[in-house]
Amino acid sequence: MSRVGSAYPVVSPRRRISPLVATPFVMINNGKLQIDALSKKADFSDLTGLSVDIMKKIVDTDKISYTLTVYAGAATDVLNLLKTGEADIAIGNYAVLPELTTSFDFLSNYLYFTYSVLEEPSRALPVGASLFDFFGPLTDGFWVLIFFSAVIVALAMATLNYFSPNNLDFGFMESIFVAFGCLFQGLSVPPPNQWSSRILLSVWWMFSLFFVIIYATNYGALKTQSGMSSVVSGFDVSPASPVQFNSILFRGRHATALELPIVNTVAKKHIDTAEQFKKRSFT
Repeated sequence: MSRVGSAYPVVSPRRRISPLVATPFVMINNGKLQIDALSKKADFSDLTGLSVDIMKKIVDTDKISYTLTVYAGAATDVLNLLKTGEADIAIGNYAVLPELTTSFDFLSNYLYFTYSVLEEPSRALPVGASLFDFFGPLTDGFWVLIFFSAVIVALAMATLNYFSPNNLDFGFMESIFVAFGCLFQGLSVPPPNQWSSRILLSVWWMFSLFFVIIYATNYGALKTQSGMSSVVSGFDVSPASPVQFNSILFRGRHATALELPIVNTVAKKHIDTAEQFKKRSFT
């Protein structure tokens, strides 16, 4: 009935991940790794910490290709990289604060103090960008079922009117308007005055109410899911080999893990450039 639960395999380019060294979120567990030594190669296995564990789970589960750049400096250094497009994901000592949500997307639950992963603001088109997106929350078969159900109710109401006339003539055409008027919550004609027709219309109205609730719920879920299921675009990197990019199940109030859609936001905060800070690049 709903499209929300179906899989949407999409292709994602190589993600540029920027951990910010900050205890206990991002720490170096390799004694030979030095931030200043730009020739030394490393990986997630050389890092440890709360935010690192979360990012490892995402990368391992979805088999995401990535490039790491470790930073040592102030927390605003990596935020600037997200804003300027030099990085796609930042991990470190970030809390989910309202002043940050105005400029960045959070791959985490909206708590004021938790482990957080920051994401570059999404540039994907929102659900509802085209006329036919109206049909998106429900499957084709469900829309066909709704149409035929309305026609059957109209035939039943016209039949009841034939054997037990109402104060208004509810023929088939009038009954069609009544059935679809109830379905879209726009009925403007007087209801039948016979109990048989009233009972039928009440049952159909209740069904229509549930239909509206189901549609609104699925539309909202599909819209919030679009941030995680859309093809990543707008990065200044060449796409790597295709990989499937999906989400991880969110099982708790604190981010032991991790599935919430990314909320589209607009970057408003100006942060100074961070080229002067120490960094270490590796794949």
